[in-house]
Amino acid sequence: MKKGNGFIYLQLADKIQTMISEGVYAAGEELLSVRTLHQEHGISTALQVYTHLEKKGWVEAREKSGYYVRYSHRIRPQLLPVTAPRPTAAMFRKTSNPLLPGYRVG
Repeated sequence: MKKGNGFIYLQLADKIQTMISEGVYAAGEELLSVRTLHQEHGISTALQVYTHLEKKGWVEAREKSGYYVRYSHRIRPQLLPVTAPRPTAAMFRKTSNPLLPGYRVG
């Protein structure tokens, strides 16, 4: 069933996807049930909306629980790069502790 410039379920899926990317729905948050989605929007293909979003990686189905927003690389916050300390000469000196590698005698 088409309305306007595309299938209704795709229009609704795009709307939910936009809401997820804009932070209206947070990662891990439960979405409307398929039945509620059907009743509120009057479409018979409510399940197709979530199936479409699941295939695209935006939501996940949890058995006997519903559909939830999936953590996605598209909405992951930018993290600062982690750098390791530069090796120094002190890191490579032999130790006089017999319990550590590099133990030297006398």
